[in-house]
Amino acid sequence: MLHQMKNRSRLEIKAKIVETIGENGAIQSKIMYNVYLSFLQMKKYLNTLQNKNLITFDANDQIYKLTDKGKRFLVLYRKMTESVTMIK
Repeated sequence: MLHQMKNRSRLEIKAKIVETIGENGAIQSKIMYNVYLSFLQMKKYLNTLQNKNLITFDANDQIYKLTDKGKRFLVLYRKMTESVTMIK
């Protein structure tokens, strides 16, 4: 069964990446497959999230991790989407 993707906003994609990284961190392949991105798309988004200080890359463990700012972003994003869902 093919997974049908709707058009997603950049914010939704960034939030899904941050959510995938979560508390335990994530390697590139997990992010790419969970978020349904090509390698080049994923790299672009990861660079953006690093530049915004939402995530960091742990070179020793080869995983991406959330910063405190990234954790706050995820909490606020979830609150926002819950509020929007309640309005519909």
